[in-house]
Amino acid sequence: MSLWLGKTVKHDVLNSFGLLVLQGGTVLTERSLQLLEKHRIDPAELSYAEPSLLSTVGDSPYDQLFRETIMSSEELFDYAKRTNKVPLSEFQKRIVPGIHEVSLNPDLFQLFRDIRGKDTYTYEHNIAVGVLANMIGMWLQLPEADIQHLALAATLHDVGKVNIPDEILQKPGKLTEEEYKLIQKHTIFGYDILKNTEGTSHRTALVALQHHEREDGKGYPFGIRGDKIDFFAKIVAIVDIFHAMSSRRPYHEPLPFQQVIDRMKSGSFGELQPNIVHMFMRRLAASIIGNQVKLSDGRIGEIIYLSPNEDEMKPIVKVEGEFVDLKVVRHLHIVDVYGSQTSAKGIVYETECGTWFGEDDLMEVIDWFAEREPLFQGLNGRQYSYLRQLLLDYLLGSPTREVPQVVLESMSYERRIEMLDNVRKERLQDYAG
Repeated sequence: MSLWLGKTVKHDVLNSFGLLVLQGGTVLTERSLQLLEKHRIDPAELSYAEPSLLSTVGDSPYDQLFRETIMSSEELFDYAKRTNKVPLSEFQKRIVPGIHEVSLNPDLFQLFRDIRGKDTYTYEHNIAVGVLANMIGMWLQLPEADIQHLALAATLHDVGKVNIPDEILQKPGKLTEEEYKLIQKHTIFGYDILKNTEGTSHRTALVALQHHEREDGKGYPFGIRGDKIDFFAKIVAIVDIFHAMSSRRPYHEPLPFQQVIDRMKSGSFGELQPNIVHMFMRRLAASIIGNQVKLSDGRIGEIIYLSPNEDEMKPIVKVEGEFVDLKVVRHLHIVDVYGSQTSAKGIVYETECGTWFGEDDLMEVIDWFAEREPLFQGLNGRQYSYLRQLLLDYLLGSPTREVPQVVLESMSYERRIEMLDNVRKERLQDYAG
């Protein structure tokens, strides 16, 4: 099979039941070849991209749509800069639908890579904030009309910067005190522009005015607190900060992933609306399993487990055949997240909080854990198999197809935890019999 390693499949690969096994554009690795073998698919029968196409095959459809939406927004923001008026109907017709479609990307980390600032940060940032706000609106199950309103307000949150000279916005060095004060005025400039634009709601103008206000009253322009800040402005404040820290800007490189997470968490204690931050972090945690990451020592690994109750975003990473628990190895942290190695993971298990695991990866974690637990030594095959099933069920918090129904039928989650504890306390007596 080494003949096919590194080749890029041209089209989606389906199994005999019509289910997706690999997405078009996937670069074949040992793991993806094993996946093909598992589904009885011969690599020789697949079509592969020509080498000249490899440079473009990595762009997702969402990335292309995001770029097209940015290009449309540049024209509209340039119009606002010339006229000090926002072409509102054009934003609603040309920009908001694109933002909504991009936000439907089910792969959060692919989405975050797509919307990370690369070239024209100012325009990218406006659209990215719109996309992230739209996603939060969907997660909160807001009415469709409110989601569209939120996406529009988020996209226009920085419109006041059209009145700030480009040499200040793009300045690579530290701003002077006078320049910083002028930058801060973009919130008031934006409010005035939107307030004087026909058809704009007061709430849209309010988001432009308040997105730098903070829960503790230490924001600007007026230093207002908590319930005096519009709810949409609170959402925009969170995604504005997240995207700014994650992106390349004229005056700084993207911050390491772990540093972004830590700053977002610290902001939930006073500065930002904590419920929205925690929900955003939970969604990130639920999507990070299976992604390849770069660690602070330069090694590349794959995230294979994150506890459902994890609040630090310090998962177990498989690196060069070994498992690295970032909660234990505290000197290491995640610098960047690259995405999943393959687009399909076979059987997927999902926890009650939404975190998901590939079957093989989860079993590897269980075996790794069992090998290091003294109470699990000396088991016979039947005991170990049963313990493995109990651990799987314990991690998932719900019955799985592998656990005997005669044992787990009508058993509560608490009872299953109690059973696992009893197995350990009684030195793994064979309950399976």
